[in-house]
Amino acid sequence: MEKNSREAGSGGSKTDAITAVVLAAGLGRRMLGPNKLLLPVHGEAMVRRVVEQALASRCGRVLVVLGFEAARVRQALEDLPVEFVVNEGFEEGLGSSVRAGALAVRDGSAAVICLGDMPLVDAPVIDALIHAYETGAGVKACQPLYDGRRGNPVL
Repeated sequence: MEKNSREAGSGGSKTDAITAVVLAAGLGRRMLGPNKLLLPVHGEAMVRRVVEQALASRCGRVLVVLGFEAARVRQALEDLPVEFVVNEGFEEGLGSSVRAGALAVRDGSAAVICLGDMPLVDAPVIDALIHAYETGAGVKACQPLYDGRRGNPVL
């Protein structure tokens, strides 16, 4: 695991008990073109918007799982205070990236699994999951619902 420097939190009460794991290793096979994570959304790379929202949330730590075009994705995030995990088996699919990220989460910390291609998921959504997790007696996992359908991210 490689680390960029981490500065003080950006608002809200950060919690070291929760780590954001941003999955940014996939091949994007359905896209059939450029790496979708690097496509611009509101003037910046899609994956950067996702990582910025994770950093703006209450998560005390943000890990980014790299794989396909790792150097280019890392470059899009190089000035952000995140840690990188390289998934050497990224071609195996999403499960291998979840596993790589989960193995890098500190013992005792919960993980919010964020997809690198969901730039409209913002810090308040992540924080709502954290709140549900913290206040739910015996809750082991949380997942948002939209129009009655389960969605992402998952804590």
